[in-house]
Amino acid sequence: MTPKHSAWEWNALSGQEFQRQPIQVTRGSTRRPLTNTTMLTPTTTTRTSIATTTRRHTTRTAHSTSKSSSTIQHRPRFSFMQGPRTAAQRMPQPSQSASVVPTNPTNTAPAASPSSPVHSKSWWNIWLNPNIVHVGCVQGINCKLPACFCQGNKVPKNLKPSETPQMVFLTIDGSLNLQVYRRYMQFMLNKKNPNGCPARGTIFASGRTTNSDILKRLLQIGAEIAIQGLHEHHYESTQHLEEELIVQLNDMNKHNVTVAGWKTPELKALGNEQYRILQRYGLKYDATISENIPKVGTDKAWPYTLDFGHHGACVIPECPTGKFPGLWEIPSNSIKDYRKFFECTYIDGCMFNPPTMDDTVNFLWDNFMENYKSNRAPFGLQLRQVWFTHPAYSGNLKGLNKFIEKLLTLKDVYLVSASDVLTWMENPTKVQDITNSLPWDCSS
Repeated sequence: MTPKHSAWEWNALSGQEFQRQPIQVTRGSTRRPLTNTTMLTPTTTTRTSIATTTRRHTTRTAHSTSKSSSTIQHRPRFSFMQGPRTAAQRMPQPSQSASVVPTNPTNTAPAASPSSPVHSKSWWNIWLNPNIVHVGCVQGINCKLPACFCQGNKVPKNLKPSETPQMVFLTIDGSLNLQVYRRYMQFMLNKKNPNGCPARGTIFASGRTTNSDILKRLLQIGAEIAIQGLHEHHYESTQHLEEELIVQLNDMNKHNVTVAGWKTPELKALGNEQYRILQRYGLKYDATISENIPKVGTDKAWPYTLDFGHHGACVIPECPTGKFPGLWEIPSNSIKDYRKFFECTYIDGCMFNPPTMDDTVNFLWDNFMENYKSNRAPFGLQLRQVWFTHPAYSGNLKGLNKFIEKLLTLKDVYLVSASDVLTWMENPTKVQDITNSLPWDCSS
């Protein structure tokens, strides 16, 4: 049977003709009429267009019906005589025959229960919070101290900066030799923190054979010994890194030294596999990842655990993207050189080296005060022994020593090791509550 057109349409499913009814415009109708509600009279051109459209639709429908015997549901075709539908009309409408029970009759957002993970905060508030780098880590919800701390610039335990001790950790990279021992003694000997504990720092040792005498003396005056491989060059493979890590750990074990930290030479991490290796051999923290100076108005980064991986910019690839629960990262926050032109991570590795003792003091003090007046993230004084190598740098060494003496005149500044920083973070203690046994025990 040949289908007719114009006022008649052919139903390919039933094989019957049906007459198209004119649009009825009534009050409250959900159908949007044309500006002129009078039905248009099809012209020859219009009648031909309808016929062509109907023929194509009939062919497609009949073809689909022949391939499948299952029930086919058709969406209503758009008619140019109905005009475009509004946004409300495009929303799916419940069936007239079905009984729909609204889940929220009052059409209001449900109140958050006290047990709700985000309480009264909406998910988008958590997402937009600048203190939370990644929505996967929410401090106090799925990440809790002392085992976990989210990446960001938020002070642990939500302490105010005035309640937070400004921790300064001095690190020296390189072999354990007499020169290192003498310089460390110069910086730390007879210097005390406000709680009466001696000032101390961390040495990231390199080299195959450890000088037993130097190692013993450094430990006696409170130095922390961490490691960074046998050579002071970045690794091309994680296999090479693991081999040298094993050699150093065995060497330290012979001297009854427990190693907690690692720093890859040249601050060049090797991605996820490096951190799997560190976890496999029981190290507590890594100090490889560097951070650029944040934009104006943004605080510097605090140490964090890698329970949710590393997020944000990777200054020196390859940063870890995987999850390494319980493994701490102490970021190397960059500083400005004494001319305030370029960023640098090591104080003896800036583009413009301070030429005099006073320039060195001012260079370090300006960078320190920017940190001290913000969120008081741990401030790193990182050395690579460049200033130890030539008499031309004697003014820099004197300036560094004078800067340390000036630091310890402040009653809320503590010169500590890298491990001491994490000890405080695991048990955040207000500056007025710090004693010689809390959080750092030096009473013995």
